[in-house]
Amino acid sequence: MNFGLDYLGCTLTKAYDVYEFMNESSSPVFNRETGDMINSKIPKSQHKIYTYGSISSVNAYSGGQFGLAEIVLRENLKVTRVDIKADIQPPKGIKANDYGFQLRDKIDRFYEQEKRKSQYHYHRSPNPKGEIYFTHVFGGRDSEKQIRIYTKSTENGEVLRIEFQCRKELARSVWEHCKGNIYSQDLLSLVFFSLEGKLLRKNLLGLHYTGEITELERESDKLVSDRKRWILTQVKQAVLKHLKETGEDLSLLLYQEVQAHFLGIAESNKQYDQLSEQAQRTIRLFLAD
Repeated sequence: MNFGLDYLGCTLTKAYDVYEFMNESSSPVFNRETGDMINSKIPKSQHKIYTYGSISSVNAYSGGQFGLAEIVLRENLKVTRVDIKADIQPPKGIKANDYGFQLRDKIDRFYEQEKRKSQYHYHRSPNPKGEIYFTHVFGGRDSEKQIRIYTKSTENGEVLRIEFQCRKELARSVWEHCKGNIYSQDLLSLVFFSLEGKLLRKNLLGLHYTGEITELERESDKLVSDRKRWILTQVKQAVLKHLKETGEDLSLLLYQEVQAHFLGIAESNKQYDQLSEQAQRTIRLFLAD
């Protein structure tokens, strides 16, 4: 078995923003023997940048995750996604594609026995020989956790790749356990099988792991919600633009309207309590008669 960090995502900061990242990621990498430039630190084909208002994030893959890991550690950036992979040699006499179906069935039966619901879908892709490879996916695209199983061709033949995709709190917990050495097979295998134990059950996949597993914490999510992000970006910009153009501070108006709303609720509750108390007195008098 071979384990690896397959994907890494993080949010940028004011101190290390999109400009800083683009400048560093495009910095040249030279061949030490010839002096020729052979690539950039994190090529454009190995990362994507997303911006939501004032918040920017970077996702890296296909080799770019290793350069991004160095930046995350140095700048203490907040991790948002981590994918841990394991390449498995199928049992003798079984094709990797067929082995994938066997593990798919194990996971499916587990969810059924535990009465747990999980979104499942698959897709097909042809290999160079014209055969069809199947990719099995458990979990939604943007869910906190996702399991992927698919066949991959390597120099040593076909292997079955199993990936645990983690987001949010789970991703940060995984990162804390493997950031000490993202190339260490010991650390990566510990995290991989700890994820198996947390998301499924220890040794459910039948990979004969005999080591210890660790508890992966899932602390309360501190990410800014989509609604809060919208208020802090679009609403804020609209208020500032209106203030600049007209001199009217809509934030004060918004504050007054919100306060009036809650005062109205409080008044309604007060009237309801008064009516309820009056009704109870009437009922008691009626019963007394």
